[in-house]
Amino acid sequence: MKLTRRQLGKLINEALLTELFDSPPYPFTVAEMNVVSDAHAEEVIASGGGKVTQQDVLYEFTTDPSGDEAYGSEGFAYHVSFMLDMLLDPATMPWESEQDPADPWNYFWTITFESMEIGNRNADYDIMQTYQNDMRVLPTISSIVENFVTEVLPEIPDNDVKSFSFVGSPTHTFDHQKNHFVEVPADAGQTRRTRIYLAMLKKKLPPGAQVIPIPPGGNHSAGSDENIIFFKVP
Repeated sequence: MKLTRRQLGKLINEALLTELFDSPPYPFTVAEMNVVSDAHAEEVIASGGGKVTQQDVLYEFTTDPSGDEAYGSEGFAYHVSFMLDMLLDPATMPWESEQDPADPWNYFWTITFESMEIGNRNADYDIMQTYQNDMRVLPTISSIVENFVTEVLPEIPDNDVKSFSFVGSPTHTFDHQKNHFVEVPADAGQTRRTRIYLAMLKKKLPPGAQVIPIPPGGNHSAGSDENIIFFKVP
């Protein structure tokens, strides 16, 4: 049977996704937990102030060397963070009858990840700096999300906040001639990165988890609506 170019491309993409989903994650650790105590959380809510935002849990992992002599030869160090944020709906601020500062559904955990090239003195953590040929990075990030939802969240005071958000930004690649990152073209609408994140999350999240529409006040300056993803867990 002769395959068309489109059919061949689809088969190749399916094979790459299968390899991506089946790749083993890197070992990771919880590096920091900046969360309030139970007593502090109860005190703030009792005073009518709602939840304490900007709490965060930070994970770390490092990758194998990239094999690219010009970029990432020693590998990359990654940070994956979960920060408690508040839905800021202008229609119900400062706090009107529709919005309760103690209601957990008025808050969400923002998920971000960034990396830094190891061995480069001028490098710093950057959300665009990822080594895209490493098939173990995204499985590691999705495993970290799973770990936070199932292991960390139940043990911290604000475990009633079950909404999460991330932004699937356009793909960037390192241009060796220009010596900086450039945006990969043809990422209009929902980006390929967003679609892959969604597919991996659905594979890892517990039964009953679901992607939800962007709630009022849930927009981000960092991405378009198509690439702002909200989901909730049971």
